[in-house]
Amino acid sequence: MWLELQQEFYLVSCLIALFCVGMMLRYEQSFDKGMYFLTSANLVLMLIPFTSYIQLKFNIHSVLISQIANNCMLLFCGLCFLFYRFDAKPKLATVLLHCVPFSIFLIVKVVGIHTQAQLMHTIYFGLMFSYVTAMWQSRSAKNATLLKKISGYSLGWYLW
Repeated sequence: MWLELQQEFYLVSCLIALFCVGMMLRYEQSFDKGMYFLTSANLVLMLIPFTSYIQLKFNIHSVLISQIANNCMLLFCGLCFLFYRFDAKPKLATVLLHCVPFSIFLIVKVVGIHTQAQLMHTIYFGLMFSYVTAMWQSRSAKNATLLKKISGYSLGWYLW
């Protein structure tokens, strides 16, 4: 009973995230910049409940799938930063640079390099908060109030 309820919860979370992806795509198309970082960020965020749903539904216990889901927040933060920071399409090297923290954490976890969990969590959350802070500093004063409000909600959500 509990397992079925949990599966339904993950499925509903995926559908809500998919709705948000559609809304973000519509929002980003209004800018005509050809950059879909918010849409991509929400797709990445959708991977968290989706991978959990797949693992529960098909009884799959894969370390790789679990670690991808655990590290998606870093990729989400990087993609949101790219949206708020750049007014024109950034170079591919810049986009890949913001995918490096996700890749490093994934490699460290999957390969099984012995690390101290507290240190890894400190670095992980430090990266997330540095992205939020950088987003606060990257936009014009006109958009700063809205961004601080959104980031404040995001910060509260991350802490929770």
